[in-house]
Amino acid sequence: MEPEIRVAQEHELPDVRRCYDRNEYRGPIEDGDVVLVAVADDDVVAAVRLVDKYDCLTLRGMFMDAHYRRQGLGTRMLHAFADLIGDRACWLVCYADLPAFYGQIGFEPVADEDAPEYLQERAAAYREEHGPQVIMRRPGR
Repeated sequence: MEPEIRVAQEHELPDVRRCYDRNEYRGPIEDGDVVLVAVADDDVVAAVRLVDKYDCLTLRGMFMDAHYRRQGLGTRMLHAFADLIGDRACWLVCYADLPAFYGQIGFEPVADEDAPEYLQERAAAYREEHGPQVIMRRPGR
C-alpha cells in the first residue's frame, strides 16, 4: 500500500518525532510549524516541515525511513509541499547533491550572501557538521 501524504494532526507530532529520531534528525518541531507526513500502516514514515520564521518560509527537516527511499515518495512529498506553500516564496538549506531534487518544484541555488542572515548561519553550521550545503530559494509567484 502506498503511503498517504497529508498534513499531520497535533496528536501525530510524537510519531513525527519518532520518524525524525529514526533518521537521526535532531531539529525541533515548533509551535506554528506545518508538518507534512507520509503515513503507512498507521506509522509516520516521512516528514517535512514548513516553518514560518524571521518573516520568511523555510522548508526544514525532510526525512524518510530508508525502506521508503528511491520509490518516488520524496518526489510526491515535494509536490505536496509545493501545494502547501502555493505562490509564496520559500527557502531551504540542503546537501550539495540535492539541488536537482528540490529544483523539481522551482527551488534555485543562491549565493550565501543573497540569503537571509539566519540561513547563512544555519548553512555554515551544517557545513561544519555535515559537509557541503547549498542554500536554495523558490521565488514567489
